[in-house]
Parts: sequence; structure tokens; C-alpha cells
Amino acid sequence: MELAGFSWFGLAGSLVMLVGVLASILGFSGMKKEPYSLLNHFISELGDPRFAKHKTMFAITMITSGILMIPFTIGFALHVGSIMTGLLIGIGIFCSISCALVGLFPENKIKAHFIVAGCFFVGMAVLILMFCISIVIQPTPVFPLWILVPSCGSLAVTMSFLIDTVKLEKWELDRTAVPWDWENGRPRFWRNPFLEWCAYFALMAWLFTIVFFSF
Repeated sequence: MELAGFSWFGLAGSLVMLVGVLASILGFSGMKKEPYSLLNHFISELGDPRFAKHKTMFAITMITSGILMIPFTIGFALHVGSIMTGLLIGIGIFCSISCALVGLFPENKIKAHFIVAGCFFVGMAVLILMFCISIVIQPTPVFPLWILVPSCGSLAVTMSFLIDTVKLEKWELDRTAVPWDWENGRPRFWRNPFLEWCAYFALMAWLFTIVFFSF
């Protein structure tokens, strides 16, 4: 199946997510009136309605990009055309919906937000893994084998963030719900939100690689 027609949705969704999220940083002032830093702020703080300047833009960004990625993931899975097509479609739609729900359930809705954000990152990790497997098992892959390199790299970075989150001690995991509530101020470097940003950029790099190769 030709993917070019679906690729425009993927390109639009990827650009919206990249530009919208990064633009939300501009003029940010946190709960303690601090400027934003990729070294110690979570991505979702950009959409917190209690203090984020561009909270509405962030929410619209996540919802729009999630919706745009649905047709692309369907076309992408059909183009791969392996025995896992149905699985790829299901996981792709799951990730897209999870992305959109992040915009509907901002950080102040703690439990719901944690669930949908977790579903997005876990879902993307599974999607990349299934994609790699489908490329390996295909007699004639529709994507070149070199695409496994950025795919595995993105998967490794995303898994690093997920593993770090799972291994957080309870006090630090609780702190992720109120990331500004440090007794002596937020540390200049906080590994977990930094790894979340690393995972975000790794996933964006993978999406752009897949999208541009699809045209």
C-alpha cells in the first residue's frame, strides 16, 4: 500500500507536536515563578492550568497532534504489511489517543494525567519494538534495514525514561505529582524530567525519520 498520502498527516502531526511543545516554553513562569528548564521541568508542566502561560496552546497541541497521527499510523501499519499489521494499527491508535488525552487531562488532574502520559510513552515503546520486529521478519522489508538503528536508539532512550520512572523511590515518585515542592528549591538537574525530555526528542526523531522516508 502506498503511504505517501498518509504521510502528510504524519508530517503535520509531528510538526504540530514539536513546534507547539517548544513554543509553550516561551515566557513560562512556574509555580515558584521560576523559568523553564529542560534539565529539571517535566513536559506536562507546560500545560498546567494553575500557572503555565501557554497552557491552552499546549493542550491544543497534544489534542491536534494526536488526532492527526491516527490516519498516519493506520497508513503506516498497512504499508508495513506484515503479519502484525493489525497489532501495529491498534498500538498506533492507542498512542495517538493517549497523546490527545494528555491535552484533555493536564497535570493538575494527577491520576488521570499520569495514566494517559504513561500510556503514551509505554505505547510508543511497544510500537517501535513491534515495528523493528516486523522489519526483521519480513522477507522483503518495505523499509531499509538501516532504519533499525534510529529505531533501536529511540527505543533505548524511551525505555531508559520508563525504567527510571518505575525505579523511583516513593518519595521521589510522589514528588513528580508536585514537582515544584522541594524543601530547598527545585534541583538544577533532576534526572527523571530530563530523561522524559530525552525520550520526547528521541520519539520525535523517530517519527520524523519514518515520515520523511514514507514520502
